Amino acid sequence: MIRPSTLVALVNHWLMVWIAPLVAGAITPLAFAPFQFSLLIFPALMLLFHHWLTLPAKQALRSGYLFGLGMFGVGCSWVFVSMYNFGGLGLFGSFLATALFVAILALYPAGAGWLAAKLRDHCRAPWQKLLLLASLWAGCELFRGWFLTGFPWLNSGISQLEMPLSGFAPLFGVYGVAWLLALSAALLLFWLYQRESGWRFGAVVILLWTTAAGLQQIEWTESEGQPIRVSAIQGNVGLDIKWLPEQRHENFALYTGLTEQHWQSDLVVWPETAMTAFFHQLDGQIDSFIEVVRETNTTVITGVPVYEQDSGDYYNALVALGGEEPAFYFKRHLVPFGEYIPFESLLGRLFEFMSIPMSSFSAGEEDQNLLYGAGIAIGASICYEIAFAEEMIQSLPEANLLVNVSNDAWFDGSLAPYQHLQMAQMRALESERWIVRATNTGISAIIDDNGVIRKASPQNEIDVVSGEVQPRRG
Repeated sequence: MIRPSTLVALVNHWLMVWIAPLVAGAITPLAFAPFQFSLLIFPALMLLFHHWLTLPAKQALRSGYLFGLGMFGVGCSWVFVSMYNFGGLGLFGSFLATALFVAILALYPAGAGWLAAKLRDHCRAPWQKLLLLASLWAGCELFRGWFLTGFPWLNSGISQLEMPLSGFAPLFGVYGVAWLLALSAALLLFWLYQRESGWRFGAVVILLWTTAAGLQQIEWTESEGQPIRVSAIQGNVGLDIKWLPEQRHENFALYTGLTEQHWQSDLVVWPETAMTAFFHQLDGQIDSFIEVVRETNTTVITGVPVYEQDSGDYYNALVALGGEEPAFYFKRHLVPFGEYIPFESLLGRLFEFMSIPMSSFSAGEEDQNLLYGAGIAIGASICYEIAFAEEMIQSLPEANLLVNVSNDAWFDGSLAPYQHLQMAQMRALESERWIVRATNTGISAIIDDNGVIRKASPQNEIDVVSGEVQPRRG
């Protein structure tokens, strides 16, 4: 018969080894938008790192995997919403697809945990273990943002957007902040390990965070010219009707009507694919509108699909209207299984049943010209591209302003619109550029060069977000 003390020990061990990492991962998304409990990520990582330092390699791998299941299961639950509402997979299919997606993402922290357990015995000094933990965590984030085109969603550095560590973002970017975040968590863990003599670990955290707070007071770029007035148009066109052929004229009339109320703006931005016909099919409508745009000395940037007749390719694009000729930006980083099918010859038939419109886009060239309008250079991005810090900085230092357009109606009622907006805030802070963000159903916003939202729209309403932005250089 099992003794009560033995049973209690077994239960405690089971809770600590199996349940605790799962719960720690599940609370991690609470550190991100819309919750913003930024400090919660520290105890979550401290528990994970404790397992990586004390458990055998297989158990450290399992702990990392459970942490990933909790983190991505909660933080990426919007995948189910998108699949169920718009993917045509049904309840079971949507759950299965989401579970598979989460199970794959959880492999990243699992691999980092296994490596930590294998390498920790080679680190004799505490500082070596601190660097190991921070580097493995940040390296895991970096690899996840690159491998198989990358998925940098829920990058831990973004959780610190409103915390002192964000002071390092203009210098080291989001991955640098993720490394410093992990280092801080590891330092706090070592402080707990050595309560009496571990004060030096706490002192390093205080020094690190004090330095970060000081860096927040520094402007790394400078103003360029006078502020300009901008308007982000949010049409709130439901996906159930947006792509219907009979809806094309109504969509165009909606956006032109809202724009006509804001001709005083120097720059007007419409959302991703606000125009739901190929650009060359809009000749009759667009020509007269372009003339009015020129007469009012305004620049209008809108999302539109573009078909190239010579190659047969079509692109998810932005077009800037108001200059002598329309200028285009073609989306470079496409969403797998949303805008194109990877390994289409093998997987194409498998995904034929998914009812995703315009899902065979081609990727634009890496080296594209900036858009110009309102007398400034504009760095453009479409939807998912805002998640990739290393791609956004390619428009710098030439770009004076960043524009991002999206259609977050795919994720209605989930965490994704808030998380997506928070990524745009981090890009603004890293580049110290204002961002004008126009989305179909929200959240449209004007974000300043410190990553602070100056104005934002409600979700699922027709709205126009207007205000002044300051172009910057450097």
